[in-house]
Amino acid sequence: MKFNNAAAEIFFPLSEELLKKEASKKEPSNQAPPPSLEILCKTTDLCIAAHPDDIEIMAYAPIAACYNNPTRRFTGVIANHGAGSPRSGFYENFTDAEMAQTRTAEQKTAATILRCFVKIFMYTTNLTLTGYRL
Repeated sequence: MKFNNAAAEIFFPLSEELLKKEASKKEPSNQAPPPSLEILCKTTDLCIAAHPDDIEIMAYAPIAACYNNPTRRFTGVIANHGAGSPRSGFYENFTDAEMAQTRTAEQKTAATILRCFVKIFMYTTNLTLTGYRL
């Protein structure tokens, strides 16, 4: 999968295990999508959030329902990298870059612990949609 934003990232917490399992299920084909896209397409529960940590608050019920449930797959999408997070205490002297790196690491750890199927980091500071009418 290719993103327009070079900083964007797709994170599979159980990537090695899942990719090998999915790849072993099918015969190789020139027209088959890459294993990562196949895994992403199996999402049953999706949450799109503006900020790091929002997903765990907004989507508690689907995350809990997907936890250790082989028939459900949770995917979380985060739009912002968290560089503008409030700073106090331990984070008081963090730069924007350090905050973004810290928030990303926290989200990857949360995804691994919660066994999220996929986390997608869009890393945008200004989301602009063109050509869409509501």
